[in-house]
Amino acid sequence: MGPAHPRGPHLKDERRCRRISIAAPSFIRLEATAAQWYRAPVSRNKTQPEPSSASALVASVADAQRRADSLQLLELMRTATGMEPMVWGSSIIGYGTHHYKYDSGREGDTVAVGFAPRAQAIVLYGLGSDGQNPDLGTISPGKGCLYVKRLADVNVDVLEGMIRTAFTARHNVRPQSAMRPRV
Repeated sequence: MGPAHPRGPHLKDERRCRRISIAAPSFIRLEATAAQWYRAPVSRNKTQPEPSSASALVASVADAQRRADSLQLLELMRTATGMEPMVWGSSIIGYGTHHYKYDSGREGDTVAVGFAPRAQAIVLYGLGSDGQNPDLGTISPGKGCLYVKRLADVNVDVLEGMIRTAFTARHNVRPQSAMRPRV
């Protein structure tokens, strides 16, 4: 039995599962245990491949310096990965796919490597979040990403090597048709 009411109990501890009833019209009786309440269908990731153009996304960046850096990253990642870019969601430009599966059973696809030109910085995905390479230059590590204010502050040769290494380690060869959104 799936979730019957949006304001149901929120008990995650299955040891305390008791039978519950929800007030409903007399001809409907809704019953479930708290554990059944939490067994909702697995949802899709919010960030999916989109049919839009990576070049159009970069052209829409307002800041001229960030737009120029994004164009340079577009070519750098294309060269390092040997793949064409795909737009994921509304703002991530990705190369290749990475299929993941957690111990909980949740699984999905994300970019193998990619970047997003944000207002404050360019965000690099899939390269590792530690940023422990001292030769890389000025970066700020984030949770699962690296922030770069200006590409001029980064050693591009070291960055290209990191992209190649990360792409080789993370890219799962899957048919591109399986990754294209259904229109």
